[in-house]
Amino acid sequence: MMIFDFDDAIAILYARKINCGHQTLWDGGMTIWLGDDINGRKAETTLPPQSLGSAGPWLIEAARRLYPDEFLDVDST
Repeated sequence: MMIFDFDDAIAILYARKINCGHQTLWDGGMTIWLGDDINGRKAETTLPPQSLGSAGPWLIEAARRLYPDEFLDVDST
């Protein structure tokens, strides 16, 4: 499996029409989610400041679990 940075993950999800978002709090890390405020958040986690680099991989893995059909045509993501 490939490792994706946050920018790559956002682009991959956007291309598959999967909504996501994030919010940062200076010393509280970053909350990331799949879904949206209108239709609901389907998955969400808060990463501590020292783990922000795992945001991209978390988004992709959560999206694969929730929307497996969106990843059938691509082996590398």
